[in-house]
Amino acid sequence: MAVPVSKARTDLRDLLSACRAVEERRKGPFDLDVGEAMAKAAEYFPAWRALEDLRLDAAVLNGLARVIQIQEARLRYEAGLFLADPQFLASKLPHLSQEALADALLAGWHPVAQLEQVTPRGLEIAKRYFDALLPWSVRRAKEPSGRPPEARGMTEEDLAALGVLRREGFLGFLGDLWDELKATGSSDYWTFVHRGDAVQRAYGAAFLVSYGYAELVPTDGRTELRANPQRIERRGCRSAIIVVGGEA
Repeated sequence: MAVPVSKARTDLRDLLSACRAVEERRKGPFDLDVGEAMAKAAEYFPAWRALEDLRLDAAVLNGLARVIQIQEARLRYEAGLFLADPQFLASKLPHLSQEALADALLAGWHPVAQLEQVTPRGLEIAKRYFDALLPWSVRRAKEPSGRPPEARGMTEEDLAALGVLRREGFLGFLGDLWDELKATGSSDYWTFVHRGDAVQRAYGAAFLVSYGYAELVPTDGRTELRANPQRIERRGCRSAIIVVGGEA
């Protein structure tokens, strides 16, 4: 071996000290080049004859193994900051405290205002809102302040003013649609809504389905609207997308 035994022992002691510094977090796990350290230990190994030297060599190898474990843990942690797949989250969530879960919810909670019905007035309000909304890079720089506006409903007068409902009342309008549908039992959705003002009739049909007076049933590439003889109490919710004036 070209390196004197005394120098080799000093190098191994330095490596052991570096490993302990990583374990005690006085040094970063990647500040130590494990590959270079292993090569150096392998180079010195044939020269060891004394038991003390062999024990020092084994201690260095053990320390390097622990450094590799720390490096792996650091890589897993940093990778988790950029990618959180469902399996990873499922394994991590059970180990979080209630306080940590609450903090995660508040940090990721971005409530939005929602209207039950889409109307021209509602679309106009939504457009004004998003036009005035600051970019995300600006909004995330400061904590949210103030309280969100309280949700409110729309009266029949509001709907009538928008041209969605007739002045004689929404219930009468729905009753007429329901009676018309019950007279036939079922009808192709598009045929039904295009028997008059398509927007108004589609709006009314949506209410009939939402409140259990009718059902939307996809059949053979068509959408069939079927009347229920009596109102059915809804115990769950589902969504159906129907484009009026275009193709889905």
